Amino acid sequence: MLVIAMPLLVALASPLDVDANEGFHEVAVLELWSVYGHFTDENGRRLGVSATFFNGKYLFVSGAGNFVTFSDDEKKASRGDYKLIIPLVSPVSHTADRLEERFGDNTLRKTDTGAYRLSMKVGRHRLSLELKPQKKPLPMGGAGRTEWEGRRSEGFTVPRLEAVGTADLGEGKARRLKGTANLMHSWANAMEEDHDLFIINLDDGT
Repeated sequence: MLVIAMPLLVALASPLDVDANEGFHEVAVLELWSVYGHFTDENGRRLGVSATFFNGKYLFVSGAGNFVTFSDDEKKASRGDYKLIIPLVSPVSHTADRLEERFGDNTLRKTDTGAYRLSMKVGRHRLSLELKPQKKPLPMGGAGRTEWEGRRSEGFTVPRLEAVGTADLGEGKARRLKGTANLMHSWANAMEEDHDLFIINLDDGT
């Protein structure tokens, strides 16, 4: 029994190969690419940004969509919108061997230089970012996979990216942004429950 179990134990303990898993996973029931960031605009106003690309399957139906949220530190308020995409109605393209997701006009891709480019229009909100990694990707939870109650989730995070770009918070004008961000990519064999997530970027670079 020990000999039979060892390969499985090694597989579960081996860290996730991030480079081989940046792209789309066809077998996943739910897959998410999310960017969370803390920014300052050209007037010194601080903004929090959350932008997500998701792809999901429910029974025999599959769909995709985008969420974007802006938190205005000065106004102590947040605003945002979402866009649901049915593949038969709007073009959605995935790439398995690299990160290049296109949901209608919204795109997220990794360039040949290793930087990430995000372009998103959701309702009246717009976001365009270039994100340059300052830290190596980290498998989530150490090994990059967790299992509980029959649900298997895998993924990784790029914990710190230097980010610049523009954003329109639905006001009809673009703000120039500069700050730090985090990119998370996860996929699972079942839909996930709601949860809270906190991203903290410290001044010492952690």
